[in-house]
Amino acid sequence: MEYIRNLKVSRMLQLLVFIPLAFLVTLLLLNGLDRYRLLDQAGTVRELALIAGLTAEVAHQGQLERGMTAGFLGSRGEQFADRLPGQRGVTDRAIGELREFVAGSATLRRESSRELRGRLQGALSGIERIATVRQQVDSFNIAGPEAITFYTTAINEFITTIPMIAGNSPNQEIMRALTAYYNFVEAKERMGITRAVLSNTFAQDRFGENMFRRFAELLSARQVFLGNFLAFADPASRGFYQEKMRDGAVAQVAAMEQVALDRHQTGGFGIEATRWFDTITAKIDLMKEVENRLAAGVIELAEESMAAARYSLIVGVVTALVVIALLLLLARFFALTLVGSLESISGQLTEGSSQVAAAAQQVASASNSLADGTGSQAAAIEETSASLEQISSMTRQNADNVSQADALVSEAQRVIETANTSMKQLTQSMVEISRASEETSKIIKTIDEIAFQTNLLALNAAVEAARAGEAGAGFAVVADEVRNLAMRASEAANSTASLIEGTVTKVNAGSGLVGATETSFNQVSASVVKIAGLMGEIAAASREQASGVQQINLGVTEMDTVTQKNAATAEESAAAAEELSGQAEHMQEMVRLLTAMVRGRP
Repeated sequence: MEYIRNLKVSRMLQLLVFIPLAFLVTLLLLNGLDRYRLLDQAGTVRELALIAGLTAEVAHQGQLERGMTAGFLGSRGEQFADRLPGQRGVTDRAIGELREFVAGSATLRRESSRELRGRLQGALSGIERIATVRQQVDSFNIAGPEAITFYTTAINEFITTIPMIAGNSPNQEIMRALTAYYNFVEAKERMGITRAVLSNTFAQDRFGENMFRRFAELLSARQVFLGNFLAFADPASRGFYQEKMRDGAVAQVAAMEQVALDRHQTGGFGIEATRWFDTITAKIDLMKEVENRLAAGVIELAEESMAAARYSLIVGVVTALVVIALLLLLARFFALTLVGSLESISGQLTEGSSQVAAAAQQVASASNSLADGTGSQAAAIEETSASLEQISSMTRQNADNVSQADALVSEAQRVIETANTSMKQLTQSMVEISRASEETSKIIKTIDEIAFQTNLLALNAAVEAARAGEAGAGFAVVADEVRNLAMRASEAANSTASLIEGTVTKVNAGSGLVGATETSFNQVSASVVKIAGLMGEIAAASREQASGVQQINLGVTEMDTVTQKNAATAEESAAAAEELSGQAEHMQEMVRLLTAMVRGRP
């Protein structure tokens, strides 16, 4: 099994084709053997037909010699003495030809023809007594009936081989023709015996003992065999026989036989034996023509069967060779086509698997890089989110500080208004200046502290504005202005303190100073109003900035979520790319196996 698995596809296809091809070759060989057997059988039938013809020829010549011998013995040598020696020579030649053919016949040497061979050899052995019988005939030491019996027995031994020949023929048509031939030969044999019986009878001019009964049996048997012949013969043979039987010799023979029937008891037929012999011999010769035609027909059928078998064998062999060659060519063509297609597919798969493996490696590398980058981006977004959270907290703190500064500005405005009222009262009651100097001094200190606090707030506001960047630029200007005002307010407070200290001594100048102070307070009040407006705007901007930072923080949070998802997706892509790379390697292994199967393993 391992050897088969290591075979190339072309070898597997050849092996696959070899099995049905071997089966087909076996069938074709068996068919060829059948056709060869048919050809051999046809040759056998032809040889058997030739044997039947030679056997019938021996029987025919024996019948002639038998008739002449009967006439010779019946006339005590007065008739047929000149013709009998020549006929004996013809009979010997027919026997020699048959003996020679039997000795060289391959068909008779077969086991299936053993019985026929034994019968022919027995007939040839029995006819060897003919020389002794001839001597007895020449010396008149044998009776006519005995001589006729010898010839009849010998002839019958040859004739009875014809049915055996028909039985050995596998062809039904030839068997039927041989059966018709045998019955005709038997009828002709009865005609020959009749010739011998009546030759002896007409030579004696009377029937010998039991001769008439013999004559009647011959007539009856002859009719039976002729009936069988007509039943088995083909239409052409029947027509040829009927045409020959229209000859005048046939009617003369029938007339002489009728005379023998009519005068069988009294004798005195008035027919010469030679005339009878010549006339019935003419009829027998006509029957011999029919017999020869029948024998030729059997041989022709055998030759036709042999030719058909030979043609069938040749056609079968040629067809088998053509089919086998065509199958081999088709098998090779399909094998080459399939192997070429498989090699092309294998090459394409190899190239495709290499490309898939390279692409999988690139995808895996890109996915890993993306996963690393996404992780770094996620960390950066987290830091950004923390920074935004701090900015949002600072923005909220700035908003709170601005609100406190606004409250302080409002309070400073109220203080200034109070101071302004006091200054008006001071104008009205300078007398009470001294008493109110201490309170004013306290107020001035308070103002100074407020200015100091305002200065601090302005500084803080400037720092926060600097942190806010461009959004705090306007607020920085306002804070700077507030700081200036605070410093001025501090300086004014210090001046006021100095003035108050000199109030006692400078009461006369107090009214002017109060007026100037009132003017300054009015200016401070206006500035405070402006500062209050600016502080409100800064507070609103701080609130909007806090809201924007919160929205940015939400966006960054969403970005962080998406980044986390991207990181997870990148990791999954990297894992899928690794799996794809593994599948590509597996695919390359399968392609290598396919290539090894197509081209053969080393």
